[in-house]
Amino acid sequence: MCDSILEATTASAYPAWKASKLLTLVLPNTQDRDLVVSVYRSMHILAAGPLRTTTLVAILSGGVLAVLTRWGLFRFNWIIAKQLLSIVVIGIGLIAIYQLTLKGVTIVEGDIADGGSRLDVNNHRLLVGAVLQMISLFALYVISVFKPWGERGKKKAA
Repeated sequence: MCDSILEATTASAYPAWKASKLLTLVLPNTQDRDLVVSVYRSMHILAAGPLRTTTLVAILSGGVLAVLTRWGLFRFNWIIAKQLLSIVVIGIGLIAIYQLTLKGVTIVEGDIADGGSRLDVNNHRLLVGAVLQMISLFALYVISVFKPWGERGKKKAA
């Protein structure tokens, strides 16, 4: 049961997340206004819909998996570290990326008298957010594989 929950969550979240990150990489590399408008609209739709929904499902399935397996929710230090890092990733995705895409849509749909420099700053912030998410997700993967720090409350034998 736990494996099927994990597989369903991963399968539903990955395509939307990957599309969002690929679109983020397009923004700093184009000067085509129509493409920029389309990319920001697409990213905002992804941030407002599929990414938000799959993120909430991932949170719920993570809690269920932690409670139903031998690992427990607060039994191991590495699980607590993963939960805290997951909150960072989710915060970047749900709050920062959503707000930055909304700001980008507002800038590109408005008058671009001074929008060019504001759009450049916004594009770079999106890129930084995407890079931070990727680094955090890699760290989550490493923590999951190596499970450092051991069980809470147990002292190592001398």
